[in-house]
Amino acid sequence: MTSVSEQSVGKAGMDSDRFARWQTSAEYVVIPVLALVVSAALFSLFLMTLGKSPAVFFDLMWRGGFGSSFSWQNTLQRSAPLILAALCVAIPARLGLVIIGGEGALVLGGFLAAIAQSRSCSSVHPSSSSPSWL
Repeated sequence: MTSVSEQSVGKAGMDSDRFARWQTSAEYVVIPVLALVVSAALFSLFLMTLGKSPAVFFDLMWRGGFGSSFSWQNTLQRSAPLILAALCVAIPARLGLVIIGGEGALVLGGFLAAIAQSRSCSSVHPSSSSPSWL
């Protein structure tokens, strides 16, 4: 049978463990948000030194990225390759592997896609020839 003091010590230990887990989880949110706020403040100072309004700039940036269905589509279309390249680096990193060629693989994939497209177009249109660099 456990005494009342042992139960209170066990409960205090559980509370401190829960607090430590909450604190660690909060760091994953607070640090990036703080970095965004500080960078936005510094950029606002830069815009004010140029004589421009930071509020107008951030409004235009928000409308350009998320203001309409077209801007949402454009934002997602342009960010998807970057997100997938980051994922290709992040998954091996969880296993302890270091991948330093994520951006290079993205560029090489785009280059090979351009080559494949130019080859397929030249086979569809016999009058067009392959570029001289191929």
